Amino acid sequence: MGPGVTADTLLARLVPKVAAPEPAATLAMEYILSSLPEAAQGLVDAVTERVATERFDVGRIVAEASEGDARPDLKVHDADGKVRLLIENKFWAGLTEAQPVRYLELLPEDVPSTLLFVVPRARVPGVWQELKHKCCQHGNGIELTDQRAADGFARIRTGARALAVTSWCYVMDTLTQIAQSGAHRAVEADVAQLRGLTDRMSDEGVFLPLREGEAGDIRVAQRVNNYVDLIDPIVERLVARHGFSIEGLGKAIAWKSSGHYFRAHDVIGAWIGIRYDVWLRHGVSPLWWRSGPNHEFSGFQGKIRDAEMLFDDAVVWDNDSELLIPIRLATGVEKDRVILKAAAQIAKIAGQLKEEFVKAVTPE
Repeated sequence: MGPGVTADTLLARLVPKVAAPEPAATLAMEYILSSLPEAAQGLVDAVTERVATERFDVGRIVAEASEGDARPDLKVHDADGKVRLLIENKFWAGLTEAQPVRYLELLPEDVPSTLLFVVPRARVPGVWQELKHKCCQHGNGIELTDQRAADGFARIRTGARALAVTSWCYVMDTLTQIAQSGAHRAVEADVAQLRGLTDRMSDEGVFLPLREGEAGDIRVAQRVNNYVDLIDPIVERLVARHGFSIEGLGKAIAWKSSGHYFRAHDVIGAWIGIRYDVWLRHGVSPLWWRSGPNHEFSGFQGKIRDAEMLFDDAVVWDNDSELLIPIRLATGVEKDRVILKAAAQIAKIAGQLKEEFVKAVTPE
């Protein structure tokens, strides 16, 4: 947050009460960039420098223009009319089915271009992993090269196109510096208003005002119950089909989690269940594998960072005391199929951990 700027702005107070924050933030950013060409050019220059791609002169900026199943938040054209930068703004919403692959396809192939996701700072690592995962899972996979991540800005290349993610803080700091350096006081005030909103929406612990009908929407309760009701059947299948054991192990339920302990291959111990705090921070899935590798139950005591390297989407949590891996739930299928696929993922995780950490001490 810049000097003298607080999150308690008019925009921060009003938008969550009357509008969807992400579209509001997008329209505010479009207004700022369109009202001050220096701000648009300065932001583009900052992004292209971090992405290490070719600078371009900014032309037209368009907000929320639909392109088939894609609806980029901001499209930045160059002076020749080519789309050179797509900006997708998010707070806590997950990636859509079209993101990022369909959005990358909207960028030209004959000139350098970038798809940039702007998210709360706490989400940068998780969204980055999810973006790469979705690229790799697409068809035969999208070839990704020249990966770099530092100081809250990550990028990777696929041909002439670049895929990047950064934080709202980075974007707000950049726009503030541009406005201040040119003594554009009105624009600086507008950026402060937008920063207030983005700071408020980026705060995981903030209580957002309830919208009309939200508390009474039983679909939310039904879906959360659906997730909870998956845990026992998944554990039962692991025991029946994959040789897992729950003997002497039980459920563990707390304010922000609900799940069950188990042991795999007699040597790998873990927990499977809902972790609301991790889900909020990283998205991907409500269900997570959890290992506490600083005790013998996990099977890889003291090697949490080694275990993390085995999985593209693993998260190290709580000062290196937990390893968490998302269990990706199948979509568009009945409950039995969801359970089968989730159990297969868990069995695969257990197998990878056993292969890596147990083989060295297993007698030949």
